[in-house]
Amino acid sequence: MLEHQVIFASDAVQISEVRCHTEKSGCADLEQETSPRLVLPSAGAFAYHFSPRDEVVADPNTAVVLHAGMDFKISHPIEGGDVCTVFEFADEAVLGAMRGAVPVNRCAALAGRLARFARNRLAIEEHALACAGGLSAIATRPVRSSVVERAKATIAGDPFGDWSLADVARAVGTSPYHLTRSFKRVTGLSLHAYRLQLRLQAGLERAVGGEPLDRIAVDCGFAHHSHFTATFREHFGTTPSVLRKISIAS
Repeated sequence: MLEHQVIFASDAVQISEVRCHTEKSGCADLEQETSPRLVLPSAGAFAYHFSPRDEVVADPNTAVVLHAGMDFKISHPIEGGDVCTVFEFADEAVLGAMRGAVPVNRCAALAGRLARFARNRLAIEEHALACAGGLSAIATRPVRSSVVERAKATIAGDPFGDWSLADVARAVGTSPYHLTRSFKRVTGLSLHAYRLQLRLQAGLERAVGGEPLDRIAVDCGFAHHSHFTATFREHFGTTPSVLRKISIAS
């Protein structure tokens, strides 16, 4: 089941929240994009298939950029569904030459979440454009690996689980040694660092949304509030408390 809710619309951008409650499944029917669109997942994972050899898992660390005329199929490699914020821009130049998978850096992550929760029209539009602009500064990695994409989906399906390297390797059908080397080569991160970023993305989502920070820290797998805050500041360059004030002021 797919839930689609428009949460903001202006002449510059439309922002929607999309929730997919779908069981694990293979490729659906072929679709064609009709407008410039940035898909920014906030929970879970799903896969875009642009060709038989071009599959990418969209998760909170990986955004997907689509342009009018692009063909794709969607599959759901894990249980649990997903949640995304979708930005549809009136001006296609906003997304530039970006196509397909784009790594999410801290600037894009912060701006994307602030755009979703801000209440002021001007602030929302500027945060949305800043999200796209932050992504455009990142060079996409041309290397693709089905093993790595499956590993991304596995971890994104349960970023708070106590995974071992052997667990993930077994789940995707390869050796720990091969997985470690391939994952770093394709994503630029270790599996541990990738999972930590997923946990921080989850914490970011909930912090901007106004949830108590001590509860967020425990739920996201951190030992205590101060540990979460310190790791959050190291990654995003600000604290959850400061970010929440920005969100409220917007």
